[in-house]
Formats: sequence, structure tokens, C-alpha cells
Amino acid sequence: MQELFFSQILEALVDFYYSTFFLVIKFFLGVYVTVLFVDLILVIILKGFGSDVRVMLKGMDMPIESRGGMHKKWKKITDRLASGNPSQYKVAILEADMLINKVLSDMRIPGGNMMERLEFLRPEQIPDREGLKQAHLIRNKIIYEKDFAIEKEKAAEILNIFEKFIRQLELL
Repeated sequence: MQELFFSQILEALVDFYYSTFFLVIKFFLGVYVTVLFVDLILVIILKGFGSDVRVMLKGMDMPIESRGGMHKKWKKITDRLASGNPSQYKVAILEADMLINKVLSDMRIPGGNMMERLEFLRPEQIPDREGLKQAHLIRNKIIYEKDFAIEKEKAAEILNIFEKFIRQLELL
């Protein structure tokens, strides 16, 4: 009698499992789980999980910049240096400085300007911090000194400092 009761219950459960009603329930549960999974991924993205991973791997939050995009920007800057025009040397330095400042800003380094951001960084984070500061001071001279002139060799030296920094961050 007891075996008959359990076999009837088992048979009812098997019939329910293969019923249309349970198929509909499985379908809606599948959709629900998919939506929850997508929501979980979106929350992770919106919470900045990617920056946490970059901090863990690199020791600081690295900007998300494609190498191809950085190569294009850097090529445009170096093409100005190759032009042979002294005013283009100045523009190349200004653009390179703005690019570095944007990279530092994207790294969420605190500070209102590039010099403040460079001061915030520790020397072990950026080995040539002093070189970057000197290059930024040349940029300031270009901006604030009306008759400031720069030669191609000096401009190339400054751009090399900026390029070295970008390469250290593995963006170029």
C-alpha cells in the first residue's frame, strides 16, 4: 500500500514535469535568470569594477584608451615636430602636455591641473616625475612668455619625456 502511494506520487511528479504548464514555468524562469544575469553585469560595469581590476593589476587606475587611438594622437604630435616649423614645435608640446594631463585625469589622479596631479603621484609610480614637471614648465613658458622660442632638438627632448611616460603606462 505504501509503495503504491509513493509510486502514484512519483508518477504525478513525472507527469507534472513533462506538462505544458511546467514548460511555461521553465521558460519564464529562464528569461528571469537571463535578465538577472544581465542586470548583474550592468551593475558591475556601472560600479566601476573594471577600474578596480586595473588598480589591482597595475597599482593605479589606468585609463581605457585603445593603443590605436593613442598611436594616432601621438603620430599627429610627432608629425608637427617633423614639419620644420618652430611654431609647430610649440603646438606639439602643448598637445602632448594636454594628452598627458588627460591621461592623468582619466587615471583619477586628484588635482586641478597637471602640476598638482604630478605632485600627488609618488616617485615609484612614475619614475621620471621630475622630467614631466620640467616638460610641463616648458609648456607654461610657451603659454605665458610671448617671445619664448624653442629649437627642434629641445622640443624633441620634451616629447621624448612625454612619450616615455605614455610607454611606461603601456598606452603606446
